[in-house]
Amino acid sequence: MEDAARQTAIRRNLSGDQWIHASQPSPYTFFCEDGSLNLAVFSPQHFEAFLLYKINEGKLKVSTLSGYRSAIKDVYR
Repeated sequence: MEDAARQTAIRRNLSGDQWIHASQPSPYTFFCEDGSLNLAVFSPQHFEAFLLYKINEGKLKVSTLSGYRSAIKDVYR
């Protein structure tokens, strides 16, 4: 991923980082040394729980889902 795109993704993921720190035991295990998400720890079940949290918070929009979809697609290419 290019640096500009990575920085944009990092800014968008701040609320995700906050969710991990607030809701998960040993939150620091979820991150690599460079601050990126450790996909060996963060599972699809974690992502589902995060989406449910965002839905219940009332702050999940179609554009947000599209952004998450795009980020996941880039990670798993």
